[in-house]
Amino acid sequence: MKIDELEALAAKMGVQDLLLKPSDLALDIGIWRGFPVPDCKNCRGRCCAKRLDLRLFDIARFMDNGLDEFIEGTFELFAEYYLSVLDGKAGVKQPFPHIDPAVGSIYCRFLDEEYKCSIYEARMSSCRAFPLGVVRDDGNVSLQWFGDQCNITSDESIFWKLVNNAILNWNEGVKNQLLLMNAQDQLRDMGFGKYLGDERL
Repeated sequence: MKIDELEALAAKMGVQDLLLKPSDLALDIGIWRGFPVPDCKNCRGRCCAKRLDLRLFDIARFMDNGLDEFIEGTFELFAEYYLSVLDGKAGVKQPFPHIDPAVGSIYCRFLDEEYKCSIYEARMSSCRAFPLGVVRDDGNVSLQWFGDQCNITSDESIFWKLVNNAILNWNEGVKNQLLLMNAQDQLRDMGFGKYLGDERL
C-alpha cells in the first residue's frame, strides 16, 4: 500500500517529534459543547470543494484505490512555493496536484446523485476533518471551526472523531512538506515521480 510506504518513509526521516499530539491541543473534556457538531446525514455536499488540491498522502490513498487516473498537475514548484511562504512573499502559484470537477459539473467529481461522497473510505484527510481545522498562532495550537453552512447535531462522538481527523490532517501536511523538501529521490523510487514533474500528465 502506497499510504503505508509514505508513512514508513516519513518515520524513517524522524518526523515524529514534529507531529501534533492530542495533548498539544490541551482540550478540556467539555470543549465540544462550545463547537457546533456537524450532522452530515442530510448535508447534500455543501462543504465539498469543487477542486481538490492534493497532498502526497491523498495521492497515495487514491493510488491504493485506483482513483489516480483523475489526478492532474504536479508538485514541481513546491520548493519555490514553500520557501516563498516562509519568506513572507506572495505571488508564487500554489503547485499542487489536483482533481477538477467532471466536465459540465460544478460539484466535486466524487459526489454521487444523492450528493453523498462516493469514495468515502478513500477521501482526503481535509475532507475527513472538515469543518474542524488546526491553527497555529505564535506557537499556540488550537482548533478552529469552518462549518458555517453545516447542519448541527449534539453527538459528542462525532466531535472527537473530527478532532482526531483534524490532527491527522495537520500531521499529513507536516509530513508532506518534509518529504517533498527532503526525499524526492525516495518518492520517485516509490512511484510518485510523475507528481514531482518527471512526466507530464
